[in-house]
Amino acid sequence: EDIRLAVPVTMDYRTLSEVLSAAVRTQVFDFEAGGGTAEARITEVMVYPSAPQVVLGLHVDLSLPRQWLDTRGWVYLSATPVFDAQTGVLELKDLRVSRAVDNRWVSVASAALNERLVRELGRHARLDLAETISKATLAANEQIHTQIRQLLESRLSQGPARLAERIVVSGGLGAVEAATYSLGDAAITVYPVVTGSLAIELVPLYAAD
Repeated sequence: EDIRLAVPVTMDYRTLSEVLSAAVRTQVFDFEAGGGTAEARITEVMVYPSAPQVVLGLHVDLSLPRQWLDTRGWVYLSATPVFDAQTGVLELKDLRVSRAVDNRWVSVASAALNERLVRELGRHARLDLAETISKATLAANEQIHTQIRQLLESRLSQGPARLAERIVVSGGLGAVEAATYSLGDAAITVYPVVTGSLAIELVPLYAAD
Protein backbone atom coordinates (compact mmCIF):
# COMPACT_ATOMS: atom_id res chain seq x y z
CA GLU A 1 0.00 0.00 0.00
CA ASP A 2 1.51 3.36 -1.05
CA ILE A 3 1.37 6.11 1.58
CA ARG A 4 2.07 9.84 1.69
CA LEU A 5 2.30 11.76 4.93
CA ALA A 6 3.35 15.26 6.01
CA VAL A 7 5.90 15.09 8.83
CA PRO A 8 6.10 18.55 10.48
CA VAL A 9 9.49 19.80 11.68
CA THR A 10 9.75 23.02 13.69
CA MET A 11 12.65 25.46 13.95
CA ASP A 12 12.07 28.27 16.44
CA TYR A 13 13.31 31.78 15.69
CA ARG A 14 15.32 31.92 18.90
CA THR A 15 17.47 28.97 17.82
CA LEU A 16 17.86 30.39 14.33
CA SER A 17 18.86 33.75 15.83
CA GLU A 18 21.47 32.08 18.05
CA VAL A 19 22.95 30.13 15.13
CA LEU A 20 23.33 33.26 13.01
CA SER A 21 24.63 35.34 15.91
CA ALA A 22 27.34 32.78 16.68
CA ALA A 23 28.34 32.60 13.02
CA VAL A 24 28.86 36.34 12.43
CA ARG A 25 29.71 37.70 15.89
CA THR A 26 33.45 37.40 15.31
CA GLN A 27 33.37 39.03 11.86
CA VAL A 28 34.84 42.54 11.43
CA PHE A 29 33.75 44.60 8.42
CA ASP A 30 36.05 47.50 7.55
CA PHE A 31 35.13 50.37 5.24
CA GLU A 32 36.24 53.90 4.42
CA ALA A 33 34.51 56.71 6.33
CA GLY A 34 35.47 60.27 7.20
CA GLY A 35 38.89 60.04 5.63
CA GLY A 36 39.85 56.95 7.61
CA THR A 37 39.09 53.28 8.14
CA ALA A 38 35.98 52.38 10.09
CA GLU A 39 34.97 48.98 11.46
CA ALA A 40 31.59 47.38 11.99
CA ARG A 41 30.74 44.33 14.09
CA ILE A 42 27.45 42.47 14.27
CA THR A 43 26.91 41.76 17.95
CA GLU A 44 23.50 40.11 17.69
CA VAL A 45 21.06 38.73 15.13
CA MET A 46 17.32 38.59 15.80
CA VAL A 47 15.03 36.65 13.47
CA TYR A 48 11.27 37.14 13.47
CA PRO A 49 8.36 36.63 11.05
CA SER A 50 6.94 39.17 8.64
CA ALA A 51 4.86 36.92 6.37
CA PRO A 52 5.48 35.86 3.71
CA GLN A 53 9.11 36.61 4.62
CA VAL A 54 11.26 36.78 7.74
CA VAL A 55 13.21 39.75 9.05
CA LEU A 56 16.79 39.61 10.31
CA GLY A 57 17.64 42.39 12.72
CA LEU A 58 21.40 42.99 12.96
CA HIS A 59 22.68 44.89 15.97
CA VAL A 60 25.72 46.74 14.64
CA ASP A 61 28.52 48.29 16.70
CA LEU A 62 30.72 50.77 14.82
CA SER A 63 34.22 52.05 15.39
CA LEU A 64 34.51 55.31 13.43
CA PRO A 65 37.50 57.62 12.99
CA ARG A 66 37.37 60.57 15.39
CA GLN A 67 33.90 59.60 16.57
CA TRP A 68 33.19 58.88 20.26
CA LEU A 69 29.41 59.28 20.26
CA ASP A 70 26.96 56.39 20.32
CA THR A 71 27.63 54.36 17.20
CA ARG A 72 25.37 51.37 17.82
CA GLY A 73 22.07 50.59 16.15
CA TRP A 74 20.04 48.13 14.13
CA VAL A 75 20.06 47.19 10.46
CA TYR A 76 17.14 45.13 9.14
CA LEU A 77 17.24 42.60 6.31
CA SER A 78 14.34 40.77 4.71
CA ALA A 79 14.68 37.17 3.54
CA THR A 80 12.56 34.40 2.02
CA PRO A 81 12.63 30.92 3.62
CA VAL A 82 13.23 28.17 1.05
CA PHE A 83 13.25 24.46 1.87
CA ASP A 84 15.03 22.00 -0.40
CA ALA A 85 13.22 18.67 -0.13
CA GLN A 86 16.15 16.78 -1.71
CA THR A 87 18.84 17.98 0.72
CA GLY A 88 16.68 18.76 3.76
CA VAL A 89 18.19 22.25 4.00
CA LEU A 90 16.15 25.28 5.10
CA GLU A 91 17.76 28.40 3.65
CA LEU A 92 17.00 32.10 3.90
CA LYS A 93 17.30 33.51 0.39
CA ASP A 94 16.85 36.84 -1.39
CA LEU A 95 18.41 38.73 1.53
CA ARG A 96 18.01 42.47 1.17
CA VAL A 97 18.77 45.36 3.49
CA SER A 98 15.42 47.04 4.06
CA ARG A 99 16.33 49.82 6.46
CA ALA A 100 18.69 51.04 9.18
CA VAL A 101 17.23 52.90 12.11
CA ASP A 102 18.04 54.20 15.59
CA ASN A 103 21.33 55.82 14.65
CA ARG A 104 22.39 58.01 11.72
CA TRP A 105 25.94 56.65 11.81
CA VAL A 106 24.65 53.11 11.46
CA SER A 107 22.44 54.26 8.59
CA VAL A 108 25.48 55.68 6.79
CA ALA A 109 27.55 52.58 7.51
CA SER A 110 24.86 50.18 6.34
CA ALA A 111 24.78 51.91 2.97
CA ALA A 112 28.51 51.21 2.62
CA LEU A 113 28.18 47.64 3.89
CA ASN A 114 24.93 46.43 2.33
CA GLU A 115 26.46 44.04 -0.18
CA ARG A 116 28.95 42.58 2.30
CA LEU A 117 26.36 42.15 5.05
CA VAL A 118 24.05 40.33 2.67
CA ARG A 119 26.87 38.13 1.38
CA GLU A 120 28.10 37.22 4.88
CA LEU A 121 24.64 36.45 6.24
CA GLY A 122 23.86 34.45 3.12
CA ARG A 123 26.79 32.15 3.85
CA HIS A 124 25.33 31.16 7.21
CA ALA A 125 21.56 31.55 6.80
CA ARG A 126 20.93 27.85 6.25
CA LEU A 127 20.01 24.99 8.54
CA ASP A 128 20.38 21.30 7.75
CA LEU A 129 17.14 19.63 8.87
CA ALA A 130 17.83 16.27 7.21
CA GLU A 131 18.65 14.48 10.48
CA THR A 132 15.63 16.02 12.23
CA ILE A 133 13.37 14.94 9.36
CA SER A 134 14.88 11.45 9.44
CA LYS A 135 14.12 11.10 13.16
CA ALA A 136 10.58 12.41 12.67
CA THR A 137 10.08 9.93 9.83
CA LEU A 138 11.32 7.02 11.97
CA ALA A 139 8.93 8.04 14.75
CA ALA A 140 6.05 8.27 12.25
CA ASN A 141 6.90 4.81 10.85
CA GLU A 142 6.92 3.29 14.32
CA GLN A 143 3.55 4.86 15.12
CA ILE A 144 2.03 3.72 11.82
CA HIS A 145 3.27 0.13 12.30
CA THR A 146 1.94 0.02 15.87
CA GLN A 147 -1.46 1.42 14.95
CA ILE A 148 -1.93 -0.96 12.00
CA ARG A 149 -0.95 -4.00 14.09
CA GLN A 150 -3.29 -2.95 16.90
CA LEU A 151 -6.15 -2.36 14.47
CA LEU A 152 -5.75 -5.73 12.71
CA GLU A 153 -5.26 -7.64 15.94
CA SER A 154 -8.43 -6.06 17.30
CA ARG A 155 -10.37 -7.08 14.17
CA LEU A 156 -8.99 -10.62 14.20
CA SER A 157 -9.74 -11.10 17.88
CA GLN A 158 -13.42 -10.38 17.24
CA GLY A 159 -13.87 -13.47 15.04
CA PRO A 160 -14.92 -16.94 16.18
CA ALA A 161 -11.32 -18.20 16.15
CA ARG A 162 -7.86 -16.72 16.07
CA LEU A 163 -6.65 -16.78 12.46
CA ALA A 164 -3.01 -15.73 12.73
CA GLU A 165 -0.15 -16.15 15.13
CA ARG A 166 1.13 -12.66 14.51
CA ILE A 167 0.93 -9.71 12.14
CA VAL A 168 4.07 -8.44 10.41
CA VAL A 169 4.10 -4.89 9.06
CA SER A 170 7.11 -3.96 6.92
CA GLY A 171 8.19 -0.98 4.85
CA GLY A 172 7.17 2.57 5.62
CA LEU A 173 7.95 6.17 4.87
CA GLY A 174 11.29 7.04 3.33
CA ALA A 175 11.60 9.54 0.49
CA VAL A 176 10.84 13.26 0.88
CA GLU A 177 8.73 14.25 -2.11
CA ALA A 178 7.98 17.93 -1.51
CA ALA A 179 7.49 20.41 1.31
CA THR A 180 5.63 23.50 2.38
CA TYR A 181 6.22 25.76 5.36
CA SER A 182 4.37 28.20 7.59
CA LEU A 183 5.62 31.15 9.62
CA GLY A 184 4.25 31.08 13.15
CA ASP A 185 4.70 33.64 15.89
CA ALA A 186 7.55 31.69 17.49
CA ALA A 187 8.83 29.28 14.83
CA ILE A 188 9.04 28.21 11.22
CA THR A 189 7.31 24.88 10.65
CA VAL A 190 8.33 22.85 7.61
CA TYR A 191 5.95 20.16 6.35
CA PRO A 192 7.95 17.63 4.30
CA VAL A 193 5.68 15.21 2.42
CA VAL A 194 7.26 11.80 2.95
CA THR A 195 6.28 8.86 0.75
CA GLY A 196 6.69 5.11 1.02
CA SER A 197 4.87 1.80 0.97
CA LEU A 198 3.68 -0.77 3.50
CA ALA A 199 3.41 -4.53 3.31
CA ILE A 200 1.21 -6.47 5.75
CA GLU A 201 1.66 -10.20 6.38
CA LEU A 202 -0.54 -12.43 8.53
CA VAL A 203 1.56 -15.33 9.81
CA PRO A 204 -0.75 -18.39 10.05
CA LEU A 205 -1.42 -19.85 13.46
CA TYR A 206 -0.63 -23.33 12.14
CA ALA A 207 1.82 -23.79 9.31
CA ALA A 208 0.72 -26.08 6.48
CA ASP A 209 2.34 -29.51 6.29
